[in-house]
Amino acid sequence: MSGKSKSNEITAIPILLDKPDLKGCVVTIDAMGCQKEIAEKVIKKKGDYILQVKDNQSSLKEQVEKLFKRQVAKNEHVDYDLGHGMSERRICRVIDDIAF
Repeated sequence: MSGKSKSNEITAIPILLDKPDLKGCVVTIDAMGCQKEIAEKVIKKKGDYILQVKDNQSSLKEQVEKLFKRQVAKNEHVDYDLGHGMSERRICRVIDDIAF
């Protein structure tokens, strides 16, 4: 994906979030969409979100890891997938108190 495509994705996500009613919905977005403005828009529309944080967001990743070490997850889901010649395990843990 070119740099131009990535920047288009960042600008397109907020526009896409304008359309649907998000109340009671969970929006999942990969690391490219891990932007404050996007999270704020989902919250404003009464939705919840799961945003992926990757290694290139080292400060944010460190803060998230510390937060999850201090709190017990309210919910957890594990998913297994076989694809592209690999076996993957994805874990989604949910906390609802993000105060440090």
